Amino acid sequence: MPGQDIVEFLLNLSFPPENLEIEGPKLAQYIGERIREKELTAWTVFLPTADGMEANLGGRTFRCVRRSPRTDRDVAERYIIRSILSPLDEAIDLSDEEYERALKQTNQERQLVGKDPIDRPSGPNIRTIRGERPQNGLLIIYPLDPEVGNADTDRPVVGVVVSFPDSKNARRRSYLENPVRQREQQV
Repeated sequence: MPGQDIVEFLLNLSFPPENLEIEGPKLAQYIGERIREKELTAWTVFLPTADGMEANLGGRTFRCVRRSPRTDRDVAERYIIRSILSPLDEAIDLSDEEYERALKQTNQERQLVGKDPIDRPSGPNIRTIRGERPQNGLLIIYPLDPEVGNADTDRPVVGVVVSFPDSKNARRRSYLENPVRQREQQV
């Protein structure tokens, strides 16, 4: 999918108002800047399915993904889960050879710190390998089963993961605003 389509998708995506860490317009702005530098021009869009409730998204029927709710943050009417990303999903657009190199790098790093090898590459190593082709980004759209997260809806809760390849050209950015300042800006 063209990068500009991802920009438009993120600009039109609504995040919950209490979510201050991720903002569609900031992600879209970053992607637009990278597109002008000939990066993030081609995207893989992946919609994983599993064994959750059936849902209709975009005129197609899918089975929702189930994610375990966080038990340490029980907030009424909020769908709070530990992690939306399944580590293997981030590797969906790697070739077999790229996957093996990412796995090898992961296990070399683990060996250096005295850890046993594992059978899947780490996210940072996946993004490093994808960085060899910085024009390729990955958008994962998760239809989440609302019954698992105690959401007060019969429709899927949609979660989004944007996985960027490493870039030698992108400027590093730090956002030093705290949540109080972000809330003030919304008023």
